[in-house]
Amino acid sequence: MSDQTKQSTPLAASFAEAFVSALKPQHLQLLRDAVLQGKDTAIQRAVSLPVFKPLLEPVSDGQFEFRQEVLIVLKAVLAEADALQITEDPVKWLLKKGGPFIAVSKGLDAAIAIEQQIPDDLMLNHLLIGLFQVVNALKSGDLSRADSLVAVLADNHRVPSLEDCDSTTPPELVCVLFMKAIYADEEISSKAIENLFSSLSTIPKDAFWMRAIFYNAGLDVFMRQSRIAEAEQAAQRALFHYRATGEPGVEFYVVLYDVIMKLWRGDVRGAKDTIQTAEDALRQFEGATANDALLLRSFQLIVRYEDGDEQPFVLHLMKGEDDIPFGELWPSVAEPIIRYGQRALASHVTPAAALSWVKRWRVRQRRSDRFEEMISLYESQALQALGRWQETDEILSSTETGSSLEVEISGLRSALDRAPKSEALAARLRRCLDQPDLSARQLIAVCMLTANNAMNRRSEKEAAAFVSKAMTAANPESLPNVWYELRHEVAEVVNRRDFRSEMRKKPHLWRQLQHVLRDHSSQRPDELTRQEYRILLLLAEGQSNKAIGLRFGISLPTVKFHVANLCRKTDVSNRKDVVKHALKVGWL
Repeated sequence: MSDQTKQSTPLAASFAEAFVSALKPQHLQLLRDAVLQGKDTAIQRAVSLPVFKPLLEPVSDGQFEFRQEVLIVLKAVLAEADALQITEDPVKWLLKKGGPFIAVSKGLDAAIAIEQQIPDDLMLNHLLIGLFQVVNALKSGDLSRADSLVAVLADNHRVPSLEDCDSTTPPELVCVLFMKAIYADEEISSKAIENLFSSLSTIPKDAFWMRAIFYNAGLDVFMRQSRIAEAEQAAQRALFHYRATGEPGVEFYVVLYDVIMKLWRGDVRGAKDTIQTAEDALRQFEGATANDALLLRSFQLIVRYEDGDEQPFVLHLMKGEDDIPFGELWPSVAEPIIRYGQRALASHVTPAAALSWVKRWRVRQRRSDRFEEMISLYESQALQALGRWQETDEILSSTETGSSLEVEISGLRSALDRAPKSEALAARLRRCLDQPDLSARQLIAVCMLTANNAMNRRSEKEAAAFVSKAMTAANPESLPNVWYELRHEVAEVVNRRDFRSEMRKKPHLWRQLQHVLRDHSSQRPDELTRQEYRILLLLAEGQSNKAIGLRFGISLPTVKFHVANLCRKTDVSNRKDVVKHALKVGWL
């Protein structure tokens, strides 16, 4: 298909491809005769068929012809389909067209059309054809079919585990096994990664497609393990080889990873430039789908959100699930969409809206235990924003994998609520800050937790040092929404008189910090102490006095004392009415 056709009518081309692939064989031949050969008899026969009639327009005396805009797109689609007709030995033909990975380069529809031309029995005899079918199943999101196909291959060929691959394992097989593991969100060991890159030595240097996909697979593994420096190297190598194929559009997915990495480092300006590169790549991407356009749209809005323009992203999230790319997504691409979506809704709409949005991903994206735990992680963060700490602790206690740094930070936030003055927690927070792979957002979050803990231990100078560290590492003017999301945690520190005295010694940072708050005060009402407000949140959850005492490490009489104070301050006689009053006046 010509670049002009793809760029001017991408939606029409997608519809045309779907239309052509759905035609019966006799109708498809009639369409070829009419469009490619220009046979008048074929055009007039098409008039009598309901499937074609809407595409035609009268010209004179009962004569019809295809509408001009329809004709341009159909010609391109049919010519492309003819170019993918197998005219020789299927194995040789596949090797010329890119091996098992045609679904990546030409798109899933083209790959399925090719697959339908290959006799089923060839899969048993030719590993390459079997792998081609596995990739098609993965790209269509059918993991169970991919598993079945691999099982059939294993009956006729040596199919080792990723850890057992060696120099005798065909590199195409190694790469497809990695793709399958990534789509299924399986754990991938260091030994498996070593085997992946060892296989590169067996691939010819001019086998650009194979090398590009190898690096692409490694890139996703590095991303999920937060090995950002290695991920950046793999991305550059994947881009080089994709561009060497002569079909640069397929670099689209790698460029999206580059956007994620720049956001990870807090480089919003770089992310804005890279998202433009992604737009250019998608326009040239022959195998692009409607889901790819939705995916790009999500990241365009995420970059704008991080740059301080939150309204378009929030509206996008609230319009409904049809505008969110729930389709064929690798977990490392899905995770930032879930993470940013949850935080944007929690801070700019309501935490309840964020919780509901995260739960929709659980319904629509069931794919692996690890993915389920990732959803649980962001569900726990939405619950924390709601003050539902007991439920949060239950989720975090069962979360073992997922994004480990995010799990640790969520646990630290929950621990701070339980024991705000803990010296042991202070040590845990400092150890977390020493980790080399913290993102810009994570660094700010941990610094603010550490500052809160320091303030509760009456160490104002230490608190000011950690707030300054966060502001120096991530300027509020460059990442305004990060700081806006944390405004209540910031306010908990800034509202302390001794802290303000310390920060006034650094006037430039103090002015920036005041701007961050934008006159937003802490969620805690002035009438309540910090401990009373924390207990009110658990009363709203329906927790008993005993559960509250265990949560905060205080005695039952102390809990009753605070509940009595809440009743006195709200002028009611029982805990249920305390919650009703809090809801009525907006404390909850």
